[in-house]
Amino acid sequence: KNQAIEHCRVFGSPRMPAVELNGISLYYEDSDPEDAAKLPAVIFLHGAAGNAMSWWQQIPTLSVAHRCITFDSRGFYRSADVTGEGVLRFIDDLEALIEHLRL
Repeated sequence: KNQAIEHCRVFGSPRMPAVELNGISLYYEDSDPEDAAKLPAVIFLHGAAGNAMSWWQQIPTLSVAHRCITFDSRGFYRSADVTGEGVLRFIDDLEALIEHLRL
């Protein structure tokens, strides 16, 4: 089987989790959520008009050699900004996600 195609089937699926942190539900996607392959992790950050799916074309190739993680920043797509803090909490949310994933 083509490993990149298998990763693509998982990425973007409805079974990907959201984690409660810093007062919000933060949506993220992880190409190897169990860290079974023990690959180096790369976290992809989207811009102001993007979301976790901004990287859909790169993930299948890069996930062969890396654990690829994307997330919807607070206030974007599947991560609501219920606190109204938006981009001011970006670094806090990223740090909390890294801790949650034990990276």
